[in-house]
Amino acid sequence: MGQFVLLTVERVAVLGEFQPAMFLPRLIVTGAAILISLGLAAIVFRLPQRSLGAQGFIGLGCAFAATLLHAAANLATFLSLLPANGHGDVTIAAYAPPMMQWFWSYFGLIALLIAIKYALRVEESERRIASLERSELQAQMAALRYQLNPHFIFNAMNSIITLIGENRNADAEAMVENLSDFFRRTLELAPQEAVSIAEELALQKLYLDIERARFSDRLIVETHIAPDVGDALVPVLITQPLVENAVRHSVAMSSQPIQLCTSVTRSADRVSIEIRNTLTSRKGRQGPGVGLANIAARLAARYGSAASLEYGPVDGDYVATINFPFECRAC
Repeated sequence: MGQFVLLTVERVAVLGEFQPAMFLPRLIVTGAAILISLGLAAIVFRLPQRSLGAQGFIGLGCAFAATLLHAAANLATFLSLLPANGHGDVTIAAYAPPMMQWFWSYFGLIALLIAIKYALRVEESERRIASLERSELQAQMAALRYQLNPHFIFNAMNSIITLIGENRNADAEAMVENLSDFFRRTLELAPQEAVSIAEELALQKLYLDIERARFSDRLIVETHIAPDVGDALVPVLITQPLVENAVRHSVAMSSQPIQLCTSVTRSADRVSIEIRNTLTSRKGRQGPGVGLANIAARLAARYGSAASLEYGPVDGDYVATINFPFECRAC
């Protein structure tokens, strides 16, 4: 439309020609140019993710094709509406200057569209990162709350009092030391920090040693870790909600021994942590609960869709499995 106005003003101001008969052909060609421009926009925004150089090369081809379409629309319109003006003997030499103008106009439009597309992609990426950071922060806050589970603190203190009352002072002293060590080590760790599998299982052992003092021989703990996976990195305390759930919903509800087994394996570039415990006759709490939801949120914040959490009854046991990509500090 700007070209229509500028061309009309140029004809009047520079050449002194006011030609009303040219208005309609120019309007039709302008409409064709608008349709061509919209088509170019659709093509640019549907181009697959490529380098700017590749998109520029494609843009040159699109600009050339658009120029040919514009020239054909221009020639057909003026020949149809103004056949008596001598357009039948139009030569390529006469059409070359306006075609160059159209080419660079279309190529400039394509370059602008590519820049807009790139800016929108950057903005979307920044929004996605900001959203991921918010999700990670929320997961970290939930992880912090799990580090100091009020029920765990209350039960541990109550067990210490019970041990003292039974004159089991050595057991009470050991439990106080384990509890102090567990709190010191967990509070030193930032919730977004990653630790090795070996460190994670050491924290898990501290917690389970405290709980074994409460439940005596009702809690049987086994740990199996593959030799090539001890240095794999994992979000700190990612297994804590799982062992807490096992203690709270199986051991605490049963008068029979409950076996809690943690197995860590590696397959190529994937690590699996499986926590299996004996199911009791009582169902316990239904649904994923806060602990499992917290694990899923932390895995999504760190690994996106590359990690998974599966849980549920399997052959008389309750099994929770965390699967995630292998990472290590030395990798």
